[in-house]
Amino acid sequence: MGALFQDVRYAIRRLAKSPGFATVAVLTLALGIGANTGIFTLVNALILRMLPVQDPQALVLFGPGDASGNSDGFPDGDMNLFSYPMYREWQQKNHVFAGVTAFQSFTDSLHGRVESNGNLEPMEVQLVSGTYFNVLGVNPAIGRLFTEADDRILGGHPIAVISYDWWVGRFARDPAIVGKGLNIRGTVYTIIGVTPQGFFGTTVGHEPDLWIPLQMHDLVLDSPHKITDKMYRSLDIIARSKPGATRAQANANMNLLLRNTLHDYAGTKPSAQRLADIQKAHITLHSAATGISCSFGE
Repeated sequence: MGALFQDVRYAIRRLAKSPGFATVAVLTLALGIGANTGIFTLVNALILRMLPVQDPQALVLFGPGDASGNSDGFPDGDMNLFSYPMYREWQQKNHVFAGVTAFQSFTDSLHGRVESNGNLEPMEVQLVSGTYFNVLGVNPAIGRLFTEADDRILGGHPIAVISYDWWVGRFARDPAIVGKGLNIRGTVYTIIGVTPQGFFGTTVGHEPDLWIPLQMHDLVLDSPHKITDKMYRSLDIIARSKPGATRAQANANMNLLLRNTLHDYAGTKPSAQRLADIQKAHITLHSAATGISCSFGE
């Protein structure tokens, strides 16, 4: 419960900076949120509406967004964390989303050096897919943000995007920040850009100092082979709906993709238990703008 109240306080502090918007947002949410919608859905909806992103009502969150950490068991219910291979497969094969992105469900409190000769200092890091900023519709304050090409080669993208707040607080708005290096666990990440003012990430209660491509996961977290593990589920997924895509179409498409993925992971001769798990597994899709949820799967 302590983490829950921390998240709520964090959302309230953000809303307090814009009381007029807060009133409108809460009233809008009150009209649309059903009795079964959890508090985390409400908080995530508020947070996503407040971000400087493009057309937030078109963004949907896979799962309730209330899980943080990782799981490696075979899914057998409402899925709330996903693996990198799952994200890639659904990104490529779906027919209802204009874009799909994945990001680590938690931030990592690490220590690194600015440039090679600096002292070790704390850095809050979040790993995200190359599509992260594009799907959200976020533009850089300076430099550039990640693209799809920045998240293709395992261990091959030592670059970073830093937050506006960190740029101001740590670097005093240094206009030459692009090109500087951050040494984290022996790897130097080149800063390529700064996020816009007001963008503080998509994980409630955690504001990263910098973002690094997910393909650098194993080096950042010192966890070999985890990013390629189909069952290592530690990611949240957000997608942007295609114009004109209906809920029925999205339900049918995602239902098929989920079942096909899990059948593939279960192997050629799945046990009766595995088949039962596949039938139980489903995804709940939450609208970022309203907090209203609908079940994908069963």
